[in-house]
Amino acid sequence: MDSSKKLNFGFGISLSIIFMIGVISYLNNNFTFHVFEVLTRTQEVIKKLNDISLSINESEYRINNYIVVNQKNYLEDFYNAEKKLNIQLDELEKVVDDNEKRKEDILSLKKMVQSRYNFIIESISTNTSQSNFRGDFTQEIFKLIKDIQEKERNLILTSEKRSKQNSSRSIYTIIIGSLFTFVIIFISMIIIKNELESRSLIEKKLRENEINLENKILERTEKLVESNNILNTEISERKKVEQSLLFSEIQLKANIKELESFSYSISHDLRSPLRSIDGFSQAIYEDYYDLLDADGKDYIQRIRAATQRMGVLIDDILNLSKITRVDINIKKINLSEIANSVIEDLKIYYPERKVKFITKESIFVYGDKSLLTSVLDNLIGNAWKFTSKNENAVIEFGTIEKENKIIYFISDNGVGFDMKYYDKLFGVFQRLHTFEDFKGTGIGLASVQKIIFRHGGEVWAESKVNKGSIFYFTISLNKA
Repeated sequence: MDSSKKLNFGFGISLSIIFMIGVISYLNNNFTFHVFEVLTRTQEVIKKLNDISLSINESEYRINNYIVVNQKNYLEDFYNAEKKLNIQLDELEKVVDDNEKRKEDILSLKKMVQSRYNFIIESISTNTSQSNFRGDFTQEIFKLIKDIQEKERNLILTSEKRSKQNSSRSIYTIIIGSLFTFVIIFISMIIIKNELESRSLIEKKLRENEINLENKILERTEKLVESNNILNTEISERKKVEQSLLFSEIQLKANIKELESFSYSISHDLRSPLRSIDGFSQAIYEDYYDLLDADGKDYIQRIRAATQRMGVLIDDILNLSKITRVDINIKKINLSEIANSVIEDLKIYYPERKVKFITKESIFVYGDKSLLTSVLDNLIGNAWKFTSKNENAVIEFGTIEKENKIIYFISDNGVGFDMKYYDKLFGVFQRLHTFEDFKGTGIGLASVQKIIFRHGGEVWAESKVNKGSIFYFTISLNKA
């Protein structure tokens, strides 16, 4: 066993002995406290027994005066003395309540006192004087009290004796443990001295090795300088790559902007022929109404409906293009007020609908008011549309907090959708319901996604068929 293990072993034994001494002291203190409680309780029992003896003597004195003088006030004093005696017995019973053996003795005493009382009452009611029998009762009671007191005194002597023995054992244990600890510490000091001498020799060898190590470090430093030059070359090449990537990013942004401009231009150019188709179709319908059969009229109406729908699609494309180009004007806005305004407009347009709308008050956020109004208009409008077949429609706008992040949501109890088609949800012209069931162009959610992305947030949804949908979004813009 080497010196460090010996030291650890010695200190471990020392700590164990110190811990054992502490445990013994703790147990001794507990036992002393227990003995003190026993002594205190025993002295209290003896005192209360003395008080009971005095009360019995007082009761005897009162009843003897009554028997001799035959005055009612002495009888009343007797009853009062008996009440006091019963109270003292009850108090004594409470004191010994945790000791069954003591409790049996006290119960026996109470029975004897009650028997004496019953005997006296019977003697009074029959106008007979049986002082000898009463005196026998009283002597028996005093004898029992004396026996109980003697037991309590013996308990005091036993507890004191055990306390002394326990204290002696503790003192001897502490003395022996302390001596043993001192011996271990002395031996440990000798081991430490030898260890220090050994370390001095080791340090001398280490200094010699240090000189050799410095020489090796010089050699390696030269190699590191060479490696550093190579690394600098690689860094220069990486910077060239980064500049190339930056140039590619600039070109990509230019291409995106050009594509957006192209989309915007195409959408504008399509308006003129669509207006012509719609106008001429209306003229044919009105001017040649009588010449057209039912199928012809239906075809004309379908052409007009298709051109009008195409016009709405062009408007939506223009709005979608505008979203990516418009500058964001960041300021503090109240989303709750915007949501209430959107729902009020819907109630005006569709007065026949009865929809319960729940809005959390004072939802403030930093963002572009116009763009975020478009978000709420699309999401609440979709909730309104897809709850149209539910007579008890409910739409809610509120917030939840998750991982110290505020998440905004709009929920409804409408028709919902199948989550297996979720990937199509935010795509342009993607629809999860037929046009005949629910009108729409399939651009609204794509616009919502672009607006939320421009606000540094995310948007996602959860839904079940015929169980409604919940759309969540976050906004990460700070105060401008």
